[in-house]
Amino acid sequence: MKKLSTLTLVLLTCLGASAQVLSPLSGKTRTATDIPLVYEVENTGENVHPVLPTKAEGRRIDPLPDPLEWSDGSGRATDFSDWAQRRGEIAKEIQHYEIGTKPAVASSAVTAKMDVDTLRVTVTINGEALELSATIHYPSTGEAPYPLMIGMDNISLTNTLITSRPIAYMNFSSSQVNGYSQFFDSGKREFERLYPELVGNGAYSEWAWGLSRLIDGLQQLGPEVSKIDTKHIGVTGCSYAGKMALFCGAFDERIALTIAQEPGGGGAAAWRFSRVLNKDVLNAGDSGVESLDRTDYHWFMEKLKNEYGGKDVSYLPYDHHELAAMVCPRALLMLGNPTQIWLADQSGFVSMNAAAKVWEQYGIGDRVGYSFVSDHGHCQLPETQEPEVEAYLDRFLLGKEDVNTNVRIASDFYLSTANGTKVVAPEADLDWWMGWWGVREPAEFVEQTYVPNGPAIGTKEQLPLLTNWSSSVTGDAAADGKIYSGTATFSGQWGEIGGSGWGCDVNQGTKHIITVKTSEPLPEGLQWKISLRDEFGEAQAEMYPPIQAGVNELVYELTTSYTYFAIQRYGQERLTVPFESVTREVVENTESSIRAIDNDDQKKVVSRQIYSIAGMPRKNLAKGVNICNEQLEDGHTRTKKVIVK
Repeated sequence: MKKLSTLTLVLLTCLGASAQVLSPLSGKTRTATDIPLVYEVENTGENVHPVLPTKAEGRRIDPLPDPLEWSDGSGRATDFSDWAQRRGEIAKEIQHYEIGTKPAVASSAVTAKMDVDTLRVTVTINGEALELSATIHYPSTGEAPYPLMIGMDNISLTNTLITSRPIAYMNFSSSQVNGYSQFFDSGKREFERLYPELVGNGAYSEWAWGLSRLIDGLQQLGPEVSKIDTKHIGVTGCSYAGKMALFCGAFDERIALTIAQEPGGGGAAAWRFSRVLNKDVLNAGDSGVESLDRTDYHWFMEKLKNEYGGKDVSYLPYDHHELAAMVCPRALLMLGNPTQIWLADQSGFVSMNAAAKVWEQYGIGDRVGYSFVSDHGHCQLPETQEPEVEAYLDRFLLGKEDVNTNVRIASDFYLSTANGTKVVAPEADLDWWMGWWGVREPAEFVEQTYVPNGPAIGTKEQLPLLTNWSSSVTGDAAADGKIYSGTATFSGQWGEIGGSGWGCDVNQGTKHIITVKTSEPLPEGLQWKISLRDEFGEAQAEMYPPIQAGVNELVYELTTSYTYFAIQRYGQERLTVPFESVTREVVENTESSIRAIDNDDQKKVVSRQIYSIAGMPRKNLAKGVNICNEQLEDGHTRTKKVIVK
């Protein structure tokens, strides 16, 4: 990614309807018109049965997995004729590991009717019936049958973008299928009444199932009754509903256009990259980003977190760039808002660049786009994002061919906006995350590290050690009275340690006491931040106390339950030791080039760690800029920038 300080729109040359395209690796020529914009069936890969290894059987892939690689590793789906099967493999993987089964439904199990302008669909499974309904709002212009935009619970796009066009719209009420949303749990599980054996499903498989049944009804009625053109259906939603739109668009190939607005973690954002953000971008504010370990497990299956939490995310055989790629060859527009840190939009950016490679492989890269624009409220589409929405509506719902939909928009991505000051995230190393596809094995695992403002050059011996901590809860409402303790060492970079969850219920007035011990006082300009977290990792109470050498006792008065606490280094400054900044240009990527620089400097290097300019670890020098952290024999640390031409 080229970091952009101002918004930049990259408009590529439009392929056009009759452009000749060459599959880059297969050498087979086809025209863009050979590749469908939409299908008449829900799932062309229903009968695909991929390899689904357990974590113990799987291989560790730390960058993003290759979306074109067959699940058994036998090759790659480089020609479009292979894509239906490969897409089917991805669909089965996501259902198996993440959201649960989206069951197929026979057409005989669905009946539909129009009640004035309200679509009513009844689904009967094993003698149990479920009625779904949605009111269709028809446009005042144009002629039937009309394209249809479906909102997931609501449409957050600017209303006039749709109502000013001959496009009908309706909202799919998710509570008809599964009553849980991010705000409340009504206890209704209509889906499970029909499928009691799928009680462990996540909500997104069930919501996608419900939306597909409405499309069944529209197909059954036909345009004469519904006034809807089922070859031009779009879906959209924002936030949790943005995820819903993405899952619905990915899992139903009758949807021609998917516009996912600010879906955050669990949407387009890659689980692997989001973990790196939370683990290593340790200036990420109070909440970090939504990740596999920090999302709502009513939405996803519990086993996803239980089996693939933490660094084990690298054993998942897929990631969410492949969820996005499931929309291919149909149209996908991803809208982001980097000001909202929780949305993990830098992760979404990396994921969307990876997903776009699938469309590009088949010569239809103008059917996928993204727009990450800052400085507006969550789910409040700014005027600056309206042109790309209009382009996708006009081309993929209204069929206009003279519209350029090659949209790549990105602003800076932020780590935090504390005290009104935006901290810009390091540039993502896209080559590290996906450059190995089809060429080499993925990078060997290295604990990846992003460091704000460049690589850290302090050492653990020069920072105070948090040597011991203990925790206890006192008061009438303390449920267990247990004491929790442990040790932690900070190694010169941003970090945190947390106590195990104790699950006690507390009321106002209950005292929580944390006792910590440090080896020496903090350096000037640094302090500790101590926060109590809820079950989702959200900070609910926090302090910024001075902690001196010895024992420090901190008392909190609690008003609700907490499952664990975290202690963090806090502040912008870092302790450093003397170093030299050296820039050298080398022509060849060889070890001898490094040795030549060492000899030139006449200083013996004890150890060296190589990073990309983005802070991603590298085993060897690579073309471009390399940051080398070197430990010298005299005890000094040196940061060296090495440019490989």
